[in-house]
Amino acid sequence: MQFLSCDWGTSNFRLRLVESKTKEILKEVIIPEGISSVYSRWKQSLLPDSERVSFYKQVLSKAILSLGQLEVTPIPLILSGMASSSIGLLELPYMKFPFNLNAKQLKFANLEPDEDFEHPIFIISGACTEEDIMRGEEVMLMGCANVPKKDGVYIFPGTHSKHVIVQNAKATEFKTYITGELFNLLIKKSIISNSVESGVDRSSFIQGVQDSGSADLLHQIFAIRSKDILKGKDPVQNYQYLSGLLIGTELRKLDFSLFPIYVVSENPLLCLYAAALSEIDGTVEIKLMSSDQALINGHLNFLNELSLVPVS
Repeated sequence: MQFLSCDWGTSNFRLRLVESKTKEILKEVIIPEGISSVYSRWKQSLLPDSERVSFYKQVLSKAILSLGQLEVTPIPLILSGMASSSIGLLELPYMKFPFNLNAKQLKFANLEPDEDFEHPIFIISGACTEEDIMRGEEVMLMGCANVPKKDGVYIFPGTHSKHVIVQNAKATEFKTYITGELFNLLIKKSIISNSVESGVDRSSFIQGVQDSGSADLLHQIFAIRSKDILKGKDPVQNYQYLSGLLIGTELRKLDFSLFPIYVVSENPLLCLYAAALSEIDGTVEIKLMSSDQALINGHLNFLNELSLVPVS
Protein backbone atom coordinates (compact mmCIF):
# COMPACT_ATOMS: atom_id res chain seq x y z
CA MET A 1 0.00 0.00 0.00
CA GLN A 2 1.03 3.60 -0.57
CA PHE A 3 0.47 6.82 1.32
CA LEU A 4 1.16 10.53 0.87
CA SER A 5 3.56 12.05 3.40
CA CYS A 6 3.50 15.84 3.68
CA ASP A 7 5.72 18.11 5.75
CA TRP A 8 4.08 21.53 5.53
CA GLY A 9 6.41 24.06 7.09
CA THR A 10 6.27 27.82 7.55
CA SER A 11 8.30 28.49 4.40
CA ASN A 12 8.27 25.27 2.38
CA PHE A 13 6.02 22.44 1.33
CA ARG A 14 7.27 18.90 0.72
CA LEU A 15 5.04 16.07 -0.48
CA ARG A 16 6.08 12.47 -1.06
CA LEU A 17 4.43 9.36 -2.37
CA VAL A 18 5.71 6.50 -0.20
CA GLU A 19 5.52 2.73 -0.48
CA SER A 20 4.58 1.55 3.01
CA LYS A 21 6.31 -1.86 2.99
CA THR A 22 9.70 -0.65 1.80
CA LYS A 23 9.42 2.98 3.00
CA GLU A 24 10.69 3.93 -0.45
CA ILE A 25 9.98 7.45 -1.72
CA LEU A 26 8.40 6.83 -5.12
CA LYS A 27 7.77 10.45 -6.10
CA GLU A 28 8.42 13.81 -4.50
CA VAL A 29 7.51 17.46 -5.00
CA ILE A 30 8.97 20.45 -3.14
CA ILE A 31 7.37 23.84 -3.71
CA PRO A 32 7.65 27.28 -2.02
CA GLU A 33 4.06 27.03 -0.80
CA GLY A 34 4.75 27.35 2.91
CA ILE A 35 1.92 27.83 5.37
CA SER A 36 2.87 31.49 5.85
CA SER A 37 2.41 32.44 2.17
CA VAL A 38 -0.77 30.36 1.82
CA TYR A 39 -2.21 32.00 4.91
CA SER A 40 -1.41 35.46 3.51
CA ARG A 41 -3.27 34.61 0.30
CA TRP A 42 -6.15 33.26 2.33
CA LYS A 43 -6.44 36.51 4.29
CA GLN A 44 -6.30 38.54 1.09
CA SER A 45 -9.04 36.44 -0.48
CA LEU A 46 -11.60 37.74 2.07
CA LEU A 47 -13.39 34.40 1.87
CA PRO A 48 -15.47 33.32 4.87
CA ASP A 49 -13.94 31.03 7.49
CA SER A 50 -16.20 28.23 6.30
CA GLU A 51 -14.14 28.04 3.08
CA ARG A 52 -10.70 28.01 4.68
CA VAL A 53 -10.23 24.24 4.54
CA SER A 54 -11.26 24.17 0.86
CA PHE A 55 -8.79 26.98 0.11
CA TYR A 56 -5.89 24.99 1.60
CA LYS A 57 -7.08 21.80 -0.09
CA GLN A 58 -6.59 23.51 -3.44
CA VAL A 59 -2.87 23.83 -2.69
CA LEU A 60 -2.75 20.15 -1.74
CA SER A 61 -4.60 19.14 -4.90
CA LYS A 62 -2.17 21.00 -7.16
CA ALA A 63 0.80 19.41 -5.40
CA ILE A 64 -0.68 15.91 -5.71
CA LEU A 65 -1.37 16.48 -9.40
CA SER A 66 2.27 17.48 -9.90
CA LEU A 67 3.28 14.00 -8.69
CA GLY A 68 1.73 12.59 -11.83
CA GLN A 69 -0.73 9.74 -12.17
CA LEU A 70 -1.08 7.72 -8.96
CA GLU A 71 -1.38 3.96 -9.47
CA VAL A 72 -4.02 3.58 -6.76
CA THR A 73 -6.51 6.14 -5.43
CA PRO A 74 -7.64 7.24 -3.01
CA ILE A 75 -4.78 6.87 -0.54
CA PRO A 76 -4.30 8.53 2.87
CA LEU A 77 -2.55 11.88 3.13
CA ILE A 78 -0.66 12.59 6.35
CA LEU A 79 0.08 16.23 7.21
CA SER A 80 2.46 17.35 9.93
CA GLY A 81 4.23 20.61 10.67
CA MET A 82 2.43 23.95 10.51
CA ALA A 83 -0.73 22.55 8.90
CA SER A 84 -2.24 22.24 12.39
CA SER A 85 -1.25 25.75 13.52
CA SER A 86 -3.28 28.94 13.86
CA ILE A 87 -2.25 29.89 10.30
CA GLY A 88 -2.68 26.39 8.94
CA LEU A 89 -5.45 24.39 7.42
CA LEU A 90 -7.02 23.54 10.78
CA GLU A 91 -5.78 24.62 14.21
CA LEU A 92 -5.40 21.75 16.68
CA PRO A 93 -4.46 21.70 20.38
CA TYR A 94 -0.93 20.66 21.31
CA MET A 95 0.01 17.29 22.75
CA LYS A 96 1.47 17.89 26.22
CA PHE A 97 4.94 16.97 27.42
CA PRO A 98 5.97 14.48 28.75
CA PHE A 99 4.86 11.70 26.41
CA ASN A 100 5.91 8.17 25.46
CA LEU A 101 7.57 7.57 22.09
CA ASN A 102 4.52 5.86 20.71
CA ALA A 103 2.45 7.12 17.80
CA LYS A 104 -0.70 6.43 19.84
CA GLN A 105 0.16 9.58 21.79
CA LEU A 106 -0.21 11.89 18.80
CA LYS A 107 -3.18 14.25 18.59
CA PHE A 108 -4.76 14.49 15.15
CA ALA A 109 -7.85 15.40 13.14
CA ASN A 110 -9.32 13.40 10.26
CA LEU A 111 -10.95 15.04 7.22
CA GLU A 112 -13.03 12.62 5.19
CA PRO A 113 -12.83 12.61 1.37
CA ASP A 114 -15.36 14.70 -0.51
CA GLU A 115 -16.23 15.46 -4.13
CA ASP A 116 -13.42 18.04 -4.39
CA PHE A 117 -10.70 16.04 -2.63
CA GLU A 118 -10.68 12.25 -2.85
CA HIS A 119 -7.99 11.46 -0.29
CA PRO A 120 -8.64 11.07 3.45
CA ILE A 121 -6.54 13.64 5.31
CA PHE A 122 -4.95 13.11 8.71
CA ILE A 123 -3.58 16.29 10.30
CA ILE A 124 -1.16 15.67 13.16
CA SER A 125 -0.86 18.33 15.83
CA GLY A 126 2.27 19.57 17.61
CA ALA A 127 3.55 19.26 21.18
CA CYS A 128 4.25 21.72 23.97
CA THR A 129 5.57 22.27 27.46
CA GLU A 130 4.48 25.13 29.69
CA GLU A 131 7.00 27.41 27.96
CA ASP A 132 7.77 26.04 24.50
CA ILE A 133 6.09 24.73 21.35
CA MET A 134 6.89 22.51 18.37
CA ARG A 135 5.02 21.33 15.30
CA GLY A 136 6.53 18.56 13.19
CA GLU A 137 9.53 17.50 15.26
CA GLU A 138 7.34 15.34 17.51
CA VAL A 139 6.47 13.19 14.47
CA MET A 140 10.14 12.83 13.52
CA LEU A 141 10.93 11.94 17.14
CA MET A 142 8.36 9.13 16.91
CA GLY A 143 10.14 8.02 13.75
CA CYS A 144 13.42 7.79 15.67
CA ALA A 145 11.86 5.53 18.30
CA ASN A 146 13.21 2.33 16.76
CA VAL A 147 16.86 3.18 17.52
CA PRO A 148 18.56 0.59 19.78
CA LYS A 149 18.97 3.03 22.66
CA LYS A 150 16.24 5.62 22.84
CA ASP A 151 17.49 7.76 25.72
CA GLY A 152 19.61 10.84 25.05
CA VAL A 153 19.27 14.28 23.50
CA TYR A 154 17.66 14.59 20.08
CA ILE A 155 18.65 17.70 18.14
CA PHE A 156 16.53 18.82 15.20
CA PRO A 157 18.48 21.63 13.45
CA GLY A 158 16.60 24.15 11.36
CA THR A 159 14.98 27.54 11.37
CA HIS A 160 13.97 26.94 14.98
CA SER A 161 16.30 24.24 16.26
CA LYS A 162 14.88 21.86 18.88
CA HIS A 163 16.71 19.99 21.65
CA VAL A 164 14.50 17.19 23.00
CA ILE A 165 15.49 15.20 26.09
CA VAL A 166 14.40 11.56 26.15
CA GLN A 167 14.69 9.57 29.38
CA ASN A 168 13.32 6.09 30.03
CA ALA A 169 11.90 6.09 26.49
CA LYS A 170 9.83 9.19 27.26
CA ALA A 171 10.17 12.72 25.85
CA THR A 172 10.44 14.78 29.03
CA GLU A 173 11.32 18.32 27.95
CA PHE A 174 12.76 20.42 25.13
CA LYS A 175 14.05 23.86 24.21
CA THR A 176 13.84 25.84 20.98
CA TYR A 177 16.70 27.94 19.61
CA ILE A 178 16.12 30.55 16.92
CA THR A 179 19.53 29.79 15.36
CA GLY A 180 18.49 29.27 11.74
CA GLU A 181 16.14 32.25 11.58
CA LEU A 182 18.72 34.55 13.16
CA PHE A 183 21.36 33.36 10.69
CA ASN A 184 19.06 34.05 7.72
CA LEU A 185 18.13 37.50 9.01
CA LEU A 186 21.77 38.42 9.53
CA ILE A 187 23.00 37.27 6.11
CA LYS A 188 20.05 38.80 4.22
CA LYS A 189 18.85 41.89 6.07
CA SER A 190 21.52 43.07 8.50
CA ILE A 191 24.55 45.38 8.25
CA ILE A 192 26.77 42.34 7.63
CA SER A 193 24.75 41.07 4.64
CA ASN A 194 27.28 42.61 2.21
CA SER A 195 30.17 40.97 4.05
CA VAL A 196 29.08 37.35 3.66
CA GLU A 197 28.76 34.93 0.80
CA SER A 198 27.63 31.31 0.79
CA GLY A 199 30.42 28.80 0.36
CA VAL A 200 32.46 26.10 2.08
CA ASP A 201 35.27 26.86 4.54
CA ARG A 202 35.53 24.33 7.35
CA SER A 203 38.34 26.06 9.21
CA SER A 204 36.36 29.31 9.48
CA PHE A 205 33.31 27.39 10.69
CA ILE A 206 35.38 25.65 13.37
CA GLN A 207 36.91 28.99 14.39
CA GLY A 208 33.41 30.34 14.90
CA VAL A 209 32.51 27.33 17.06
CA GLN A 210 35.66 27.83 19.13
CA ASP A 211 35.00 31.55 19.61
CA SER A 212 31.43 30.86 20.73
CA GLY A 213 32.83 29.57 24.00
CA SER A 214 34.28 32.87 25.14
CA ALA A 215 33.23 35.56 22.67
CA ASP A 216 30.84 38.42 23.26
CA LEU A 217 28.26 37.22 20.73
CA LEU A 218 26.75 40.59 19.80
CA HIS A 219 30.20 42.15 19.39
CA GLN A 220 31.55 39.22 17.37
CA ILE A 221 28.67 39.45 14.93
CA PHE A 222 29.38 43.13 14.24
CA ALA A 223 33.13 42.38 14.06
CA ILE A 224 32.43 40.40 10.88
CA ARG A 225 31.48 43.69 9.22
CA SER A 226 34.41 45.64 10.61
CA LYS A 227 36.95 42.96 9.59
CA ASP A 228 35.51 43.05 6.09
CA ILE A 229 35.95 46.82 5.84
CA LEU A 230 39.31 47.10 7.60
CA LYS A 231 41.03 43.90 6.50
CA GLY A 232 39.11 42.74 3.46
CA LYS A 233 38.10 39.47 5.09
CA ASP A 234 36.88 36.88 2.58
CA PRO A 235 33.04 36.83 2.52
CA VAL A 236 32.90 33.01 2.37
CA GLN A 237 35.06 32.84 5.49
CA ASN A 238 32.75 35.38 7.15
CA TYR A 239 29.69 33.33 6.21
CA GLN A 240 31.08 30.13 7.68
CA TYR A 241 32.45 31.89 10.75
CA LEU A 242 29.00 33.33 11.50
CA SER A 243 27.44 29.87 11.05
CA GLY A 244 29.93 28.33 13.49
CA LEU A 245 29.49 31.17 15.96
CA LEU A 246 25.70 30.76 16.11
CA ILE A 247 25.60 26.95 16.05
CA GLY A 248 28.35 26.83 18.68
CA THR A 249 26.42 29.26 20.90
CA GLU A 250 23.33 27.05 20.62
CA LEU A 251 25.11 23.79 21.37
CA ARG A 252 27.04 25.08 24.36
CA LYS A 253 23.71 25.18 26.22
CA LEU A 254 23.56 21.38 26.08
CA ASP A 255 24.04 19.24 29.15
CA PHE A 256 26.74 16.94 27.80
CA SER A 257 26.16 14.48 30.64
CA LEU A 258 22.98 13.48 28.78
CA PHE A 259 24.13 11.28 25.92
CA PRO A 260 24.21 9.92 23.30
CA ILE A 261 23.31 12.97 21.22
CA TYR A 262 21.21 12.24 18.14
CA VAL A 263 21.38 14.82 15.36
CA VAL A 264 18.33 14.40 13.13
CA SER A 265 18.72 16.35 9.89
CA GLU A 266 20.09 16.28 6.35
CA ASN A 267 23.33 17.68 4.96
CA PRO A 268 24.80 20.24 5.18
CA LEU A 269 23.31 20.87 8.65
CA LEU A 270 23.84 17.26 9.71
CA CYS A 271 27.60 17.47 9.20
CA LEU A 272 27.88 21.03 10.57
CA TYR A 273 26.18 20.12 13.85
CA ALA A 274 28.25 16.95 14.17
CA ALA A 275 31.47 18.90 13.59
CA ALA A 276 30.47 21.58 16.11
CA LEU A 277 29.57 19.00 18.77
CA SER A 278 32.89 17.20 18.29
CA GLU A 279 34.76 20.50 18.58
CA ILE A 280 32.98 21.46 21.82
CA ASP A 281 33.35 18.02 23.44
CA GLY A 282 35.49 15.43 21.70
CA THR A 283 34.29 12.66 24.02
CA VAL A 284 30.56 12.97 23.36
CA GLU A 285 28.79 10.09 21.61
CA ILE A 286 27.11 11.47 18.46
CA LYS A 287 24.66 9.55 16.29
CA LEU A 288 23.49 10.97 12.96
CA MET A 289 20.01 10.27 11.64
CA SER A 290 18.11 11.28 8.49
CA SER A 291 15.24 13.66 9.21
CA ASP A 292 13.60 12.63 5.92
CA GLN A 293 13.56 8.99 6.99
CA ALA A 294 12.49 9.88 10.52
CA LEU A 295 9.50 11.79 9.15
CA ILE A 296 8.44 8.91 6.90
CA ASN A 297 8.88 6.46 9.79
CA GLY A 298 6.80 8.73 12.03
CA HIS A 299 3.99 9.01 9.49
CA LEU A 300 4.03 5.26 8.87
CA ASN A 301 3.98 4.50 12.61
CA PHE A 302 0.96 6.78 12.88
CA LEU A 303 -0.83 4.96 10.04
CA ASN A 304 -0.02 1.60 11.58
CA GLU A 305 -1.67 2.66 14.80
CA LEU A 306 -4.78 3.56 12.79
CA SER A 307 -4.63 0.11 11.15
CA LEU A 308 -4.64 1.74 7.72
CA VAL A 309 -1.52 -0.13 6.55
CA PRO A 310 0.01 -3.43 7.64
CA VAL A 311 2.51 -3.25 10.47
CA SER A 312 5.92 -3.60 8.82
